[in-house]
Amino acid sequence: MSEFIWILLYVVTCESIVQLIFTAAPLQGIRNFIIRMTPFLYNKKFNTHLLECRYCVSFWVGIILSILYFKVPETKYVVVALVIHRLSNHFHLVFSLIRDRQLEIRIRRNKRS
Repeated sequence: MSEFIWILLYVVTCESIVQLIFTAAPLQGIRNFIIRMTPFLYNKKFNTHLLECRYCVSFWVGIILSILYFKVPETKYVVVALVIHRLSNHFHLVFSLIRDRQLEIRIRRNKRS
């Protein structure tokens, strides 16, 4: 696969990891623990912690993924798994929207009857 494709896959992986950090229930306890244990990462000016900012977290995840891309080629297996995970979530959203529209049409049809 070309290097450009791999970089795109790493971009999707970065987004996937950030999404997991902020929304996956099992990771919330870990994230909150890290926030409590690292008060030095708290920005008083913006009244927020580094791990409460999606933009900041995506930057640091991108740095880590970049290092892994060049130093540990075996991480490509994890990258592919996370890309599949993220894309399947988007497919799930599309199919859910289609199903909701179908249900909406049926409800309106039944109200007219």
